Amino acid sequence: MLTKTQVKVILILLDNRGHAGWELAEYLEIEDSNLNPILKSLEKMEIIYKENLRLSRKQHKNKGYYSEIPYFLSKSLNGFRILIREIAATSQPYDTGFLLEIIDNSKYLKIMKEQFKEEINTIINDELSKGDSPFSDPFFVEIKPELEEELFCDLERVCARGNSSLAEEILTR
Repeated sequence: MLTKTQVKVILILLDNRGHAGWELAEYLEIEDSNLNPILKSLEKMEIIYKENLRLSRKQHKNKGYYSEIPYFLSKSLNGFRILIREIAATSQPYDTGFLLEIIDNSKYLKIMKEQFKEEINTIINDELSKGDSPFSDPFFVEIKPELEEELFCDLERVCARGNSSLAEEILTR
């Protein structure tokens, strides 16, 4: 089962542009050192990986610039299967449906479907059928997910900091 911070990292990475650890920490308003174990855990589960297409540069206090390889969501079928399995294992079924809806509308899933067409739908159906699907609950739509509240609070903080491109990206999902 994923933690809320792990889910937030995944949601940020759904834009399929790649984000460095320091950038993710900045968006989540936590220290890099506190985020590193979370990123390592997601990397170990094969949900995210580092891709050396470009380096992300940041000026560090008193130490000049440093570069970091950005993180991306896994582009393998196994990584996608693990992602869906972990989301389906949530203790809050309405959060599962909320997350799946966001993933379904993401650039990440669009690219995965272009690459793996039928396999993606099969994986989603297989993993959701192993547990209680949130869509089988007739009251599902009327329940407000707790993650939704947190994400929109985060969106308000991003807008207040002036990062309108990220805010627009979140709103268009």
